[in-house]
Amino acid sequence: MDVIRLELGQRPSDGTDCIKIEELSDGRFALTGTALCQLSGEDADSVSLVETDYFNEMSEAEEAGIVWANAQGVQTLYVGYGTLAHPIERTDVDGPL
Repeated sequence: MDVIRLELGQRPSDGTDCIKIEELSDGRFALTGTALCQLSGEDADSVSLVETDYFNEMSEAEEAGIVWANAQGVQTLYVGYGTLAHPIERTDVDGPL
């Protein structure tokens, strides 16, 4: 699997297989991810990762996200990082429903 680490605060492009690691106010890190899984032919389904356990180190969150993406069959994984000073860029899609 190719792992492409984005610049701090950069948002992975829509439609890419990605994980996002974001620093929380208590210094821990949250992990989320999405992957597009090929079912058959042109049919595909997306799966999401919403980790409810938080990580003490950014590297721990990244490792867990890479393991998850590998289990989904991801070939190219984009990794976005956000800190309190440099959060990941948001879009209207990220807002509350």
